[in-house]
Amino acid sequence: MESDIRDDNKLPAERSGHVATQLNGKMIVWGGFGALSDESDRISEKYIASNILWIYNIEAQTWVQHFVDCPMTGQSGSGCFSFGGKLFVWGGYPHHSKQMFVLDPAVGIWQDAQVEGDPPEYRDKFVSWLYKDRYVIFGGFGPAPENATRESWVADPSSYHHNSVIRGWNNQLYEYNIRENRWSKPQTRGPVPCPRASHAGAIVENRGYVFGGRFQERRRNDIHFVDLDTYSWSDRLPVHGPQPEGRSWHSLTAVGSHHLLLCGGFNTACKPLDDAWMFDTNEFLWKRLEWDLPSPRLWHTAVQGTHLGEVVIFGGSTNNILSLEEPTRHTNSVLHIFVTPKPLFRICCDMIRENLERLRPQINQLPSYLQKKFDQNPMPR
Repeated sequence: MESDIRDDNKLPAERSGHVATQLNGKMIVWGGFGALSDESDRISEKYIASNILWIYNIEAQTWVQHFVDCPMTGQSGSGCFSFGGKLFVWGGYPHHSKQMFVLDPAVGIWQDAQVEGDPPEYRDKFVSWLYKDRYVIFGGFGPAPENATRESWVADPSSYHHNSVIRGWNNQLYEYNIRENRWSKPQTRGPVPCPRASHAGAIVENRGYVFGGRFQERRRNDIHFVDLDTYSWSDRLPVHGPQPEGRSWHSLTAVGSHHLLLCGGFNTACKPLDDAWMFDTNEFLWKRLEWDLPSPRLWHTAVQGTHLGEVVIFGGSTNNILSLEEPTRHTNSVLHIFVTPKPLFRICCDMIRENLERLRPQINQLPSYLQKKFDQNPMPR
């Protein structure tokens, strides 16, 4: 791996459709689609270079850039997770491949994991959960799988004109066993949600939740969960009270033992959204929060912070991403959302960070594990 760049003025490119995961207090960002300038300073939308990895220190609020060898092309709408200190990426557009790629930070090279078994047909804009030693994906947008039925895959008529391969929405569930390095399609029980893409998911205990997403011309607002031990679906949950409007390209993040935070998205009228909602998984109750995001946000990422009540949102678009009349406004801003009070330890760390230059001579007197919180480590371990 090449040496990291520690330039305070250097930030990730503005982007949407990227992936992000949290590992040991760092948010790792890769890929996506954004407005990039070429050598002549002309601005055009391009896929972010696949050999660039960005690491965000959540507590220090600093970025570090890394260059890694990568056989993949830039892509959007992929799935990403971390396990055993390694990063994994699967799927995405326009990389028409079923390969699982893995990055060992100590080596600094993305490699084909050479997965065995029965992989899903390639797709993008699916939802995924990491549960124990399994990575589970659901839904998404892509070509018809070999075993597709009229209930499990529906073609998008508009794809006839834009792609050489007809693409559509699916509601298939697949499992990647990390330790066995094998894909399989487990048998599910109960009523499966309808096909969809650009939905959002989160995990609470052994339940993988799914909210919203686009199917045909409608953006939905239904919420379901699947038991990740038995692969039993819940059917549409009987929600009480007010509900968020249907949307796609939003985020859903666990923020407690029985709460999910929903942020932003894109409604059926193609309006970007800036609202925030909390869902109680015990009571099946939605509550709109009294505050909104600073600006609309869609096709962004959201990861848990360093404690369960913190959510870190990065990137996304702030206007109508489908508009032909104005260019898409991608962003590279970071939002820290706290739905519970900050722990006292975090408050102390924040105070040290804000006064770091003045306190730097005393930093080396702290225990080594605390010193690392104020150091831009080149890669989380």
